[in-house]
Amino acid sequence: MMMAALGAVLLTACEPVESEKKTETGALAVMVGQNLETKAVSTTAQTFESKLNKLRLLVYDASGSLYKDEAVASPFTSHTIPNVKAGTYSVCAVANTCAAISDVTTLTKLTGTVVKLSDCSTTESTGFAMYAQADDVSVTGGSSATPVSLAVTRFPARVKLMSVKNSLPASLGALTVENVMLINGYSQWTLGASGNPTGAMNPAGRKSNGAGDIIASASDANEATYSFKAVPSGDQTLANGSAAKSYGYYFYSFPNLVQTDVTGAKQTGGKARLVVTASFNGNRYYYPVTIPLLERNKCYEVTIIVSGAGSDDPNIPVTKGSMSVNITVSDWVAGGDYTETI
Repeated sequence: MMMAALGAVLLTACEPVESEKKTETGALAVMVGQNLETKAVSTTAQTFESKLNKLRLLVYDASGSLYKDEAVASPFTSHTIPNVKAGTYSVCAVANTCAAISDVTTLTKLTGTVVKLSDCSTTESTGFAMYAQADDVSVTGGSSATPVSLAVTRFPARVKLMSVKNSLPASLGALTVENVMLINGYSQWTLGASGNPTGAMNPAGRKSNGAGDIIASASDANEATYSFKAVPSGDQTLANGSAAKSYGYYFYSFPNLVQTDVTGAKQTGGKARLVVTASFNGNRYYYPVTIPLLERNKCYEVTIIVSGAGSDDPNIPVTKGSMSVNITVSDWVAGGDYTETI
């Protein structure tokens, strides 16, 4: 009898009490927002740039192994992940096309996944690839869920041609704007945004045919949907002295953070440039606008006033006095507007 009672005591002592069991697991209360809107007054996000269509939450333990993988239903703003063991985690949100990534078994594999510019769809029902990650999230267990805030962010930068004005001497007449292109951009990056982007896009404004010819049409350009616009015939002619012509053309690229510029015909590795191809008096010229730094999730709005002959090459700056440029950058680290008269 005494032995039976002692055995019961020992068994009871070995079993955790109910309150101790509860502290072994907790939950994650994930709030998902969008770090997408820009701060410049004249800049608004297009619907296809900011629309969330699919969202997936991935939780990795301290070793970097996948612990939880959950799809989130619309409206995507909040989601609770239950039964999370006490510990430290990385919580990741992959949105839209990124939600289809297959190899997510480790955090290293996830963040090393290559994202392409083509994953940023201009179709609203698909949307832009987006990502967010929170590290060192500590779950202590208990009845209160650990809050996690994730602001999913786009990968590319956006460059917008706002307007072009013809301020040539009256004797030179009308300016014909033929096309606009973004050169020295990039079309690939990793989900974790490590290292520099790859996949050179329209390097030095050249075709990819190896002959070194200057890009002249959408079929010549890399990722033409994002990097090249042919100007319709009805919008090409700018009369001398007329008001600036509004275009509103959008271009996209992954970041170009080159510090020291490289210019010259066929010289690659330079800063990103928005190039307007235009002609007057039977001569074609290029008006390249160099973007000092092309940064992720930033918007660059460009206005151009043409006052003289441009360059013979899209990767060579124009002669001084031939062009005035204003670049308005939203959330630009160094300030607001960048104005240059060339």
